[in-house]
Amino acid sequence: LPGFPRGGGRCPFLAAAHRNPKSDESGIHVGSLDGAHPRRLMSSYGSAESVPGWLLSVRDGNLTATPFDEDRATVSGEGARVAAQVNFDTGVWRGVFTVSRTGILAYQIAREGSGGQLTWLDLSGHVLGTVGERSESYALRLSPDGRRASGIQGDPNSDVWIYELERGVRARLTPNAQILPSPLWSPDGSEILFVGGLSVADKPEYAIATLPAYGAGEKKIIVRSPVRMEANDR
Repeated sequence: LPGFPRGGGRCPFLAAAHRNPKSDESGIHVGSLDGAHPRRLMSSYGSAESVPGWLLSVRDGNLTATPFDEDRATVSGEGARVAAQVNFDTGVWRGVFTVSRTGILAYQIAREGSGGQLTWLDLSGHVLGTVGERSESYALRLSPDGRRASGIQGDPNSDVWIYELERGVRARLTPNAQILPSPLWSPDGSEILFVGGLSVADKPEYAIATLPAYGAGEKKIIVRSPVRMEANDR
């Protein structure tokens, strides 16, 4: 998540640990177009932007400004809160704000009840009805019989959730599985195939696995790999 250097100067960027973005492994670095080796500035879970003398980022819902020496590529002191309740997109670890070189700041206010609403639409785009409550689920996929849907929810340890569309309820299928791409339904709707992250001796590992879609049964690991994998139905 880099920001383009303003006026040919240095650019801050976020380097996130996908295995656990909220860990101290994630941090804001600073680099430049002259090929100099990037320098780590601080631990951080979110993106950053700079203005003369300051580095701005969102922490725990607050937009903070930390003293920043662009020439030396260093930060100093404690961050001061600039604004509260600033929205943060957990999907891409980006604070929803931007700032000009003259110091004019624009940001989006975070509101209670954020997230999306599972909604039925006809082919003309008209709303036919909604299912359940608002949630942070994403990557929704209908079951073959159209009676259920799968989705991903949670950060950083995302899991597969199953929606019972007729009853309007949902239940978590996996426990802290660190789901990566969208889960897939088997052709008969009895199983869910997913890719999850593992940690073996502090090294990342990935596994393609299946689980019964109704939750009763053992997880079956199909293949493990140190390289990130994705499954698709095409």
